[in-house]
Amino acid sequence: MATPDHLHVDASKAVLESGKHLFLEKAIATSMTDAAEIVEAGAKHPHLKAMVGYPLRFSPVYRAMKQAVSRDNAGKPIQAWSMRTHFLDPNQRVYDKYRDHYYDTPSWYFDDETAKGPIFSHGSHDYDLLMWMCGEIESVFAYGGTYLLPPGSVADAFTVSLRFANGGIGQVSTHG
Repeated sequence: MATPDHLHVDASKAVLESGKHLFLEKAIATSMTDAAEIVEAGAKHPHLKAMVGYPLRFSPVYRAMKQAVSRDNAGKPIQAWSMRTHFLDPNQRVYDKYRDHYYDTPSWYFDDETAKGPIFSHGSHDYDLLMWMCGEIESVFAYGGTYLLPPGSVADAFTVSLRFANGGIGQVSTHG
């Protein structure tokens, strides 16, 4: 299901209650409360599969990287970094390389009440990718702000620092 992040709860519950499997576009929700509600709805239907889709895991480039870091002789990942520059301007047309076309940035993406912007929505691809490559995340520290967008908009520049359970570190950031 590909709906705006802030609309996932009711739609996800409806899909599961109809007896259908749920493949949910990232991020699962825009709050921990909403995410927990979706997980709880999935637990009520253990015969159904419910998952959040992160397409970077299916990219041949990232799959090859995962194979390389997973080899027995690869050692443990000690540092990882990812930079994202997608959806930073509400007036920007965005090129989708998978569908080979341009589209307008959705208006809800920059509204702090209905979405959380790149730190949350698109950054979640990077958190998932680094966790897949490096292991479970033990702690998170983030800072950022709204620099280019109007006041009341989502943060348009940020850095998120991650510490993995294996002792490695990671960073996800974006800027305008």
